[in-house]
Amino acid sequence: MALITKYVREGQLYSHDNLKSIFEFADKDEFFGDFIRLLKKYRILKTVKGKKNTNAEDESLLDETDDDYVGVLDDYSDLMYLFRYVGILSCKDRVIYVYPKYIETTSSIPKKEMLQIINVLRKYNKSRKEIIREYTGKEGKNNVNVLSLMLFLIRDYLSNGIYSNVQEIIEINGSTDYLWQKTIDETYPIIKNNRPYYTEIYTVRKDYNENDFIHRLHSWIITDCTLQLHEAGLSDIYNYPIIELTTDKKRDFGDDTYILNCIENELRIQFDDHKIMLLKAMADYIAMRGKMRTGDTVMLLLGTRTFHTVWEDVCAKVFESQRNETLSELGKTYKPVMDFVIMNPLTGKQELVELIKKPRWNYLGADREPQNTFIPDFLSFYEDKSTKNYYYYILDAKYYCPEFNGKSIRKNPGVEDVAKQYLYYLAYKYFLDDIKIPFSDVKNYFLMPKETGIIEDVGYVELELWNSVPSMPRLVRVKKLPADLMYEKYINDETLPLTDLDK
Repeated sequence: MALITKYVREGQLYSHDNLKSIFEFADKDEFFGDFIRLLKKYRILKTVKGKKNTNAEDESLLDETDDDYVGVLDDYSDLMYLFRYVGILSCKDRVIYVYPKYIETTSSIPKKEMLQIINVLRKYNKSRKEIIREYTGKEGKNNVNVLSLMLFLIRDYLSNGIYSNVQEIIEINGSTDYLWQKTIDETYPIIKNNRPYYTEIYTVRKDYNENDFIHRLHSWIITDCTLQLHEAGLSDIYNYPIIELTTDKKRDFGDDTYILNCIENELRIQFDDHKIMLLKAMADYIAMRGKMRTGDTVMLLLGTRTFHTVWEDVCAKVFESQRNETLSELGKTYKPVMDFVIMNPLTGKQELVELIKKPRWNYLGADREPQNTFIPDFLSFYEDKSTKNYYYYILDAKYYCPEFNGKSIRKNPGVEDVAKQYLYYLAYKYFLDDIKIPFSDVKNYFLMPKETGIIEDVGYVELELWNSVPSMPRLVRVKKLPADLMYEKYINDETLPLTDLDK
């Protein structure tokens, strides 16, 4: 049975009947109910009661801490559903692509955009290992990621070929490798002119049994893995063609229990480390494939419930955040920082982010410092070579898509996010005053994604309560960044100048 591939949008509200139609569960209420329950179990899908308008989704609904409606209703007309996940997953013979909420595409399937996003997730995963961990063979049965397992099996095949047990057959006067030591030890040569001549020479022939069960099974698994990648639309992403090594079908090997017993028997007689790991991977694949096909679990192929952390990393890399650089390193490029380090030698080894002072508690007469304090997303200096002026950027990557609704705004960052941008400046004010960067040269921006286009200044947010504080930036400007451009730079390890944000 072929997999059904569908696209849905993160954060969009879908009705019960809408989802049932999208995922082709017509006249299959029981299967659709299981489908919904599994997605909720893995916190991919959220149920919302009482919202009728599919355009009225609220940013707070995506919050992991927000309550999920778990009641049971005979009438589903009062329930709406939303996906709080970005990436690819599989459930009940359905491969689901969940594209980010800022993509407004409605007339066509955003295949091109999803291809780029999957490559961003792969890039992010290389450094963080938070999305998909490489298969090691040491995972517990419930911790194996089916995508990492398939990639391991394909890469192992490309490096080492098909599993085989080689039988060495010793012959006399064969046409393959000579066994000279055995020939000298066990045969009698003819001596002529003081030279030995061997009329019978031991040789060794390596016999590869292509009808061996494990050999055939491995050939089928590789073929099936590449077919699965192709059906899920992942073959183009990972550049693996369909590798057809056999015409065998799964039924030709027996049921899963029989196959797993055969693999277990092979493991008992193997001592080669590589073969042992490969056999365990094959066993995991048989077990995982069964779950994926019967649909009694959700396969998180490649994706995340916290895409905001990916957006933060993209912005930090593309605009080259200096948040975690030491003052000594920064001083090599920015003279005022080096002057500060010279006057305050103990700060040289401190990272820029560590200059924010921690709260001080006095409890029962004793002073105490907590471990944590404010942590900005992005901090960086910029020197205008023509004027010799220095600027300081305090940026916050916000994975939000604000919208106007009459005279109000929704899907916007909360007041605490706005307040923090002002507090970040106050936290660094002592340092900025010391290195002579006035508040007018501090850039305080929110960075939000949009689908495509150019970098755009769409407005600002202001907390008027700060107006009474002297020498204080008044506004936090809002910059909309084209995600396709940002992702292209991120994937290719390229950067953009900070001054592009000032336009």
